Amino acid sequence: MEIATPSLRTVCHNVVHLRAKPGNDNELVSQLLMGQTVRVLREENSWAYVEGEDTYRGWADGRWLGEPVTDELEPVAVP
Repeated sequence: MEIATPSLRTVCHNVVHLRAKPGNDNELVSQLLMGQTVRVLREENSWAYVEGEDTYRGWADGRWLGEPVTDELEPVAVP
């Protein structure tokens, strides 16, 4: 499914493999590290086609991506 406006999500697992196609049996093209932000360009079943901070693109298992990041920031109380 194409996403009209790509969403930003945070990697929530130590190392997430980027695959050439959806599925763990497909070629490994890159890796993402916990805490990195990715742009989700497309979703198919439980997989997301993402672009990492280094502009590499590939399919990541959606289980290891957090909820979409919003632009709204919560105020922080400073004592």
